[in-house]
Formats: sequence, structure tokens, C-alpha cells
Amino acid sequence: MEALGWWLMLVGLLRLASVWVGFFHIGALRHGVFSNTTMECTSTNTR
Repeated sequence: MEALGWWLMLVGLLRLASVWVGFFHIGALRHGVFSNTTMECTSTNTR
């Protein structure tokens, strides 16, 4: 049962890390969109 505890702790840490990374990624995306909107528009149009 000790392995189950370690597994649950590992999964919990991974989920917490993914939430933090997603939060910061969204913040960085918003900052990029607000700081240079023209670059965002041209890069999306060229794709």
C-alpha cells in the first residue's frame, strides 16, 4: 500500500504542476497579445 501512496502523491504533484504551468502560460499569452497585437495578427495570418 506504500506504493499506492507514492503514486497518488506523484499524480497530485503532476496535476498541481500542470495547473501552475497552464496558469502562467495563459498569463504569458495574454501579455503577448496585449503588448504587440500587430505581431500576433500577422503571425496568425501567415500560417
